[in-house]
Amino acid sequence: MKLRFAFITACVLAQAGLAVTRAAPVQKPLPGLRLQLSATKAQYALGEPIEVTMRYTYTGALPLMAEVVTYDRSGRIGAFDFEARDERGRAARDPFVWSRQIIIGGGARSDTKLTTEQPYEQRVYLNEWIAFDRPGRYTIKAHSSIVHLDNGSTLGGDSIPLESEPLQITIIAPNDQHRLERIAHARAALQSRDLPPAERNRHQIGDPTKTYRWRREQAIFDLRCMMDKRAIPVLIAALGNDSRNVALQAMLGLYSFRDMTPAKAALLKAASNSARPLMPQQMALYIGLLIESDLRARYPGSRKDRLKGLDEIMQRWQTFFERKITARLPHLTTRQAAQTIVEAMSFNLLPVPQTRHWKLVIDHAATLTGFTPSRAAAMIEYNCRDKAVIPNLKKMIANPSVAPTVRMAGKAALRAMGQKNI
Repeated sequence: MKLRFAFITACVLAQAGLAVTRAAPVQKPLPGLRLQLSATKAQYALGEPIEVTMRYTYTGALPLMAEVVTYDRSGRIGAFDFEARDERGRAARDPFVWSRQIIIGGGARSDTKLTTEQPYEQRVYLNEWIAFDRPGRYTIKAHSSIVHLDNGSTLGGDSIPLESEPLQITIIAPNDQHRLERIAHARAALQSRDLPPAERNRHQIGDPTKTYRWRREQAIFDLRCMMDKRAIPVLIAALGNDSRNVALQAMLGLYSFRDMTPAKAALLKAASNSARPLMPQQMALYIGLLIESDLRARYPGSRKDRLKGLDEIMQRWQTFFERKITARLPHLTTRQAAQTIVEAMSFNLLPVPQTRHWKLVIDHAATLTGFTPSRAAAMIEYNCRDKAVIPNLKKMIANPSVAPTVRMAGKAALRAMGQKNI
């Protein structure tokens, strides 16, 4: 098995892209190559997670490989997709179609042989590709490009397009009491404390399903599939979870609603709660969701039409949260303010830092924790060109308590401002 890693850079306005670029797919299906779908049962309640197995088989003699891709932090895997139609031929909508493409991350990729003796199977949840908005009998088809010719290279040869044999499932009306129980379960999972580090690591090595973090992620994914407006407050609370995967599932769950108006109202209510101020990372997620809500409401037509109003809407929400951050800073300790400024700058919530902001960050560089020192280093090195803080930078680079990467960034900033002999 050949292993390679592909990472997608975080970007707000980029078009969706594959983590690994292969040659253009061949045009004709390959005889003897099949893709079959099977589900764990024939009937599901509306909003229930639907797990299916994709089984690839091949009876020919050509050397084939299947790309093994089980995870992508951009929200779902892009190497295959699904379509569903009801008995009247109406297509179920895609919950992942946004006015702008937001790419969160990437994932590992590897290859495995596909032969007569060695088929390949993969389990996925249909809910990541299909939003079932109403009960009915649906015919499901998958389209995949993970199978490719094995030419001995790292990326492999041409990919081979596949369409699966149809799978039929029935979606029935949900049990409302069961839905309320699922929402309550997710709320309780978010409030649970994680295990102590030693015990958590032991469980993760043995059985990751025993960790509370894994349970929280699964509970929020369940709400993402449900698309019930009563779950919106829980999804919004999950945006602030310390696990990025939990926050990602919550964000995708809110994007999945056809009508985002109730989500927008709940987001603004949460943003105005002074008793629980938002962290910059939460604000960044809020901005993306509020932009999407406004674009869908103002431009109900095509994605191209929505992008015409993107700049104005984006600027409005960035300004809205920038004002919230600057209004909060005087109520924080200087150390807390420095930490908040760095995080806000890293999410472009303080696009033009003021001199007093730079001074706070530089003077308290030794107290920064977590990922903040590395973020501060990048911002000081590439963005700090305020000559009023040159004395502060000189003092910082002489402080051995400051992280080496931050001191080096300070030296680079000083050189960029014409300071010599640093």
